[in-house]
Amino acid sequence: MFAVFDKHDAPVLQLDFSADSKYVRAVSTSLQLLACSCLSGEEVPLNTLNDVAWATETVCVGYEKICLWPDEPDGDPVVATARRADTMASATLNGALKVQAYPCIDPDAAVVSVHAHGGPVACLNYASDAALLSSGSLDSLVLKWAPTPAVKVELPPVVDDAEDA
Repeated sequence: MFAVFDKHDAPVLQLDFSADSKYVRAVSTSLQLLACSCLSGEEVPLNTLNDVAWATETVCVGYEKICLWPDEPDGDPVVATARRADTMASATLNGALKVQAYPCIDPDAAVVSVHAHGGPVACLNYASDAALLSSGSLDSLVLKWAPTPAVKVELPPVVDDAEDA
């Protein structure tokens, strides 16, 4: 980055660089999402970056992450995210981890959720072996969540006893 970008209204919490290193987007502690050019430092309207590929996915707000957030304003807020291919992991202030399909725009999409930490999650990231790493702020734990293949369970057919009578 060759410039200074000082438009946020609060301290910056998370930032992402575009895959081509032309842009950076950042979210502040007040959840203000802004983007700028890495060369000039000039603000770039977010709607002009819809087709930009991002090298990282740590910013926890944005259209493609709308379904990560609770419906209630006082719900458990998202504090960390990480993306690997078409999967998004998110973590909350109360220590919950969720994994779902990316982009997270379908409110009815399947979500795997687990209460992982005894307080806020400080950071999430995927390791090179596809495991998800999570670190807790208060519990001082770093947890490694290994991916497991889906298991197909075949149940025996249901027999209706009324038909046998």
